[in-house]
Amino acid sequence: MSDVELQYVIKGYIALDNQMKKTVQENIKKMTRGGVCPFLVNRKCSIYPYRPIICRVHGLAYLCREKTVKVPYCVNENKNYSAVYTNGEININPINENLDTPCILKDFNYAEIRNLYDWLNHSPGLSRTDG
Repeated sequence: MSDVELQYVIKGYIALDNQMKKTVQENIKKMTRGGVCPFLVNRKCSIYPYRPIICRVHGLAYLCREKTVKVPYCVNENKNYSAVYTNGEININPINENLDTPCILKDFNYAEIRNLYDWLNHSPGLSRTDG
């Protein structure tokens, strides 16, 4: 997620009601690298209109680095594309664009791109240690 996207995520967080903010804060305190997004509450994104690019393309099968097809991780949990994806091969035509976040953001002048976990550990107002 870029620093610009983080600002948008923070704007979404600010728009939440106090109870939802409290829930998100509790989720942030329990968050681990690669773990569940702290904005996911009751299996729904609490900041959906403010979600970053990586969340907007999640669930799509697309070409990555010209020859590789990128599918969502949940394909291995019998979810998205599991009926057409086996042993690393997909038998439908994926979206013919590279939607990997670094590829999408490469032409923009973002100051920095970090994992959400890293941003939350270094961002005032949303950090894991804020009360």
